[in-house]
Amino acid sequence: KWKQILLRTKIILIPFYTINFIIWSLATLVGIVPVFMFLLVLTPIMGFIFTYWIFLSTITYSIAIIREYYNAGYYHKFLFIVLIISQFIFVADVVGIIVLDILVKANKGKANKGKARRMSESQEMPIS
Repeated sequence: KWKQILLRTKIILIPFYTINFIIWSLATLVGIVPVFMFLLVLTPIMGFIFTYWIFLSTITYSIAIIREYYNAGYYHKFLFIVLIISQFIFVADVVGIIVLDILVKANKGKANKGKARRMSESQEMPIS
């Protein structure tokens, strides 16, 4: 259920980021006027920081869900690391969640086997 909510949230945020980009671009264009030349440098930096700050708020939930499915055995460690890194990059975060959705649907019955395998590998054999 959380995976579906997260995917919908990330897709709904796409128009927000588009409008946000347009507004900050227009604010930067004000810097063409000689009195406001300082805005040519300051506005894009402020826009990026503001937008990325909002972007970071969705990353925490994404990482939690990615980790939950990794612990359940849906995919290997390499893909886990790739999915985590993708959450810190615009556009790649949505692609990463879509890939996660496809993997979870494809490995629905195999999840417990993966977890059991990893748990058996991590347990040490007692010395007799």
